[in-house]
Amino acid sequence: YTYTGPPSHQILPIAGKILVIKTINGNYAKLEITSYYNSDNPTEGRHFTFNYVYNPNVGDKNLQ
Repeated sequence: YTYTGPPSHQILPIAGKILVIKTINGNYAKLEITSYYNSDNPTEGRHFTFNYVYNPNVGDKNLQ
């Protein structure tokens, strides 16, 4: 993320940054955080919005 500092103190996700996750069962997923704030109440933080793709095939790293 990028922290804007004063006066707004916003936390902004970095566009295009993707997290690749391997589950304990050997499945793979990719995750992109799109927001840190609640869309209904923009001043409320710690309310992540994200896009993800999950591959249910164990060991298959294809995440299109």
